[in-house]
Amino acid sequence: MTRSPIHLDADIRALGGIASAAELLDLGYTRDALRLWGDGRRSRRLRRGWYALRDLPEEVTAAWDAGGVLACVSLLALASRAPTTRVPDELHICMPRSASRIPRIVPLRGRELRVVAHWSTADYGSGTRRGVDARTAVRQARHCRRRASSADD
Repeated sequence: MTRSPIHLDADIRALGGIASAAELLDLGYTRDALRLWGDGRRSRRLRRGWYALRDLPEEVTAAWDAGGVLACVSLLALASRAPTTRVPDELHICMPRSASRIPRIVPLRGRELRVVAHWSTADYGSGTRRGVDARTAVRQARHCRRRASSADD
């Protein structure tokens, strides 16, 4: 039975704000409904076969645009929601080891950020579609800090 597109927002929100076309087709939506919905005011097509709500944090969609999920210090900064005067120069994302061809730079809020990739299939699957879990992000941040301080020596 075909499901009315009026429910798409609620169904995608129930899936964490990001949903695959296959999941939505299984719920009864048509490809035409997904195509029309994916270019709406409250929605966007992340990449082929994936849709998201427009109210997702920009960091999350930038990570998806780069081919991964939010990770490390980028996820921790977003999770803290603490006001900051420092504008980040990097976007940390996690990618499965099988991924390839990630961009070196992604646009975010009118700036170009360098992508720092954390290659780990286990870490990639540790959290949600928005990002790795908090424990993984903290471990990644410690590793990044050690790597950065040893590069400064």
